[in-house]
Amino acid sequence: MKTSRLCRKGNIQGLAIMVLAFWFYSNAAGNIQWLNERGAELEGISGSTNVLLSSDEFDSNVSYDSNEGLAVLENQLFNQMVKRHIYF
Repeated sequence: MKTSRLCRKGNIQGLAIMVLAFWFYSNAAGNIQWLNERGAELEGISGSTNVLLSSDEFDSNVSYDSNEGLAVLENQLFNQMVKRHIYF
């Protein structure tokens, strides 16, 4: 009796996974684009936090936006790939 409940639970979970997979892959391009947008937003938030914490002139009244954080990350990437690459 216990195994039959486990089998039913496993079947329901498997069916739920299949439904979610079919839903995701039915519009994969749109779903991946949505995930990329959310990832870019999170990257901007973390980058703006980095700007806030590493700023020389820390002012708690100034609000930092995600574009400023992305600009800092892009500058750091540029410095590592182009400017400092020459020194190696």
